[in-house]
Amino acid sequence: MSLHEWQVSQTVRRAPFHALIMAALLNADSTNAAKLRAAWPEVCDEAQRRYDAPGGLLPGEDGYDEVQRVRREAGFA
Repeated sequence: MSLHEWQVSQTVRRAPFHALIMAALLNADSTNAAKLRAAWPEVCDEAQRRYDAPGGLLPGEDGYDEVQRVRREAGFA
């Protein structure tokens, strides 16, 4: 571990646990992503859905309908 990694850990240590798992998944190689998925499958499933969703918004969340409307009007949906 480097001093920089230690300093970054101090800035994110109050982040919600599942946010840290999602961040780790987004940066993981295939071996470590598989380990994360085995330990936290529901968190990894949600991370994938949000990764695939425009703006990370899922149906029923504030802003979802507006994003979908703008995408339709722009010809993306």
